[in-house]
Parts: sequence; structure tokens; C-alpha cells
Amino acid sequence: MNIRASALATGGALVRLFDEPKYRTMIFWQKIYIIFCGMSIFGHYLEVFLANVKPIMSAGPVILPTMPTILPIAAPYGFGAVGVLLVTVPLIRKYRLNPIGVFGLSVIVSAIVEYTSAALIVAFAGRNAFWDYSNQPFNLNGYIYLEGVLFFGFIAMLFVYYVYPSIEKYMNMLKNRQIKIAFWLMFVGYGADLAYLALK
Repeated sequence: MNIRASALATGGALVRLFDEPKYRTMIFWQKIYIIFCGMSIFGHYLEVFLANVKPIMSAGPVILPTMPTILPIAAPYGFGAVGVLLVTVPLIRKYRLNPIGVFGLSVIVSAIVEYTSAALIVAFAGRNAFWDYSNQPFNLNGYIYLEGVLFFGFIAMLFVYYVYPSIEKYMNMLKNRQIKIAFWLMFVGYGADLAYLALK
């Protein structure tokens, strides 16, 4: 199967997957948004940890990056989680992908999300003040680089195998009313955060 045929087959599979009834329910997308916010917050603290790994190992000062917003949110992580949930997880369940396939797919999804996020930031703000990989080997326009996408692919694979199953199990235990309350709290909070950022 050539690349074009493979891409068309994958696209067709995704279209069929998104034809499932659950994708047409509001409660499903509210759950997705809650996961987006949760993983965005997790991403912020992961970035804080990674920024301080070298200083801690060298007994240097701990650095807490200045946030341009009120809430501790790193949205690309949220978008990455959503991308994995909407693309990787359905394909795993349909085609029973092995860990190597899951890792490869996670790397691709993570790379697309991070590159798109950087491109959108540059398009709207003129520059990306959050990350620049221009000095890293095998980078693409300074938006992504090989080691980074491999790392995020690994994180995404851990999310698929160990984090999301627990999240899904817990959310399935909640009533729709509880999901809706959590959704609106996060929606209003994130909206206020974006408004604050726009007015700065």
C-alpha cells in the first residue's frame, strides 16, 4: 500500500469512527473539554519541573517561569491530549495497535499539535514567546525538533495506556449534571483567563 492509499484509508477509518453516536452528544465534548483543561494544567507543571531538572541537579536556583495568564495553563498539552483521544485511542481500539504503533502515532499527533500551536501563536502574536527550538538539532522552523517530539510521543503513550483509562473510568461514574457543572466552571475560568491575556 503506497503512502497516498494509506493516508486515504486512515482518513476513511477516522470518518467512520466519528460516525459513532457518542460523537454527536454534547456530554462527550464536555468531557473532552474537561480533559483538555486538566492536561493543560498538568502540562504547565511538567514544564516547571523540566525547567528545574538541571538547576536542581547542579544545586542551582529553582526557577518558576512567569505566566502571561492567571491560570497555570499550557494549552498545547491540552490540545495534544485531545488529539490523542480523538485520533490515537479510536485507532488503537479499532485496529488493536501494538505499543510501537501507538508510539509512532502518538509522535505524529504530538508533532502536528505542537507545530500547529506554534504557527498559530506566530500568526496571531507575531512571534512565539513561549518556546523556540531554533538552536536544537533536527528542528523544523524552530517550532518542533526531533528529540522533543519523541519525548512528547512517549508522554502521550503513557497517557493512553495509564492515565486515560483511569480518567475514563472515573468520568463514567459521574452523573451528567456533575460533568456539566465541571465543564461550565472550567469554560468560564478559561474564558476569563483568555480575556485577561487579550487585555494585557
